[in-house]
Amino acid sequence: RLQGDWSSDVCSSDLAGNHSIHSKLTPILDPEGRCQYILYSSRDTTDRVRVLSMLNQSEEKFSRAFQSTPAPMSISRLSDGQFLDLNEACCKLWGYSREEFLGRDASQMRLWHNLADREQFFKMFHATGSVRDFEIVIRTRRDAERTVLFSAERVEVGGEECMVASIYDISATREAERVQRQAELQLRQAQKLEALGTLAGGIAHDFNNILTTI
Repeated sequence: RLQGDWSSDVCSSDLAGNHSIHSKLTPILDPEGRCQYILYSSRDTTDRVRVLSMLNQSEEKFSRAFQSTPAPMSISRLSDGQFLDLNEACCKLWGYSREEFLGRDASQMRLWHNLADREQFFKMFHATGSVRDFEIVIRTRRDAERTVLFSAERVEVGGEECMVASIYDISATREAERVQRQAELQLRQAQKLEALGTLAGGIAHDFNNILTTI
């Protein structure tokens, strides 16, 4: 016995290929509530099903790429800044587990070393919707400082405005540059001392000549 509306999605095939059909049966009742007729309607949902399938495949590909990339990446909600997802590389850089990140924002976890950097970053981000290679210093779980290039892009996830961020750690590069600058400074100082020693030696030689003449 048919009670209420009944609907179903059916996949059919013809010479043109597969089609997805959404069918609906609606009973037409008489005054005593007995079914007199059944109204049948259908519509072709092939394009909609195909689009949804493509979206699911795209989301799956993005998820795999997001989790497997060696670059630290995160997704956070713009309305409140809470983290929605992070990959393993991001957790490793900060020193926190994924579960510790979810539902919290960067300010609560004290990830920004300099709050002025945070203000400047979001000023640029809200103005253009994206930021590329913004150099900042971050603070890890063990309170260690790391110099990174921070990039971000505005995206929509599940109907909400979000930010996808990626981080490139340049701490080793900046440390190597610091060591090189220090070595160059020491070399210049050594060259100055060597020049001073040569000058002093020349003065002493001239002085000895004067004494010999006298």
